[in-house]
Amino acid sequence: MTQAAANRKSNTRWIVTLSAAVVLMFGFGYALVPLYDLFCEVTGIGGKPTIAKLQSESPDVAIDTTKQVAIEFTATANNNMPWTIMPLVKKTSVHPGEIHVVNYLVTNTAKTEMVGQAIPSIAPMQAGRHLVKLECFCFDNQVLAAGEARQMPVRFYVDSKLPDEIKTLTLSYSFFETKPSGKEGAG
Repeated sequence: MTQAAANRKSNTRWIVTLSAAVVLMFGFGYALVPLYDLFCEVTGIGGKPTIAKLQSESPDVAIDTTKQVAIEFTATANNNMPWTIMPLVKKTSVHPGEIHVVNYLVTNTAKTEMVGQAIPSIAPMQAGRHLVKLECFCFDNQVLAAGEARQMPVRFYVDSKLPDEIKTLTLSYSFFETKPSGKEGAG
């Protein structure tokens, strides 16, 4: 085998190896989002709230009147999205197991109809699995006409298994523009 043939074989081997590495890295990056979501759902880490899948209107949850937890509400819209979002209640106090409803006022300040999706976050992160949402505007895309304002509810309770050292939770939403998916909420 000549030196040129050996170099070509070596180069081909490097190209195949590097191409395989690129494909594997792309696949790993593509799989990270669902893996992260699954990890957060299982562990409660990442500040994602629990979503209750209930058959009845009210869950069979005992209210713990011996504990109180402060819940703070915040919201923002992505810098490129001309929407305003604000909680109508900035802070409330709840007993674990007690169902509460808080409304957010969302306004599309653009001159065109837009579709948005709210992404929730809970702080501290370890409290995420203890905030159980029964109803939320974040479950679906929201369509707002130009200049439209709408109140959007969040119906939730705090699980009684919330660690005693956690006295305050912050529920925050960030709105991002999305493309229509056919699952748009009507309010």
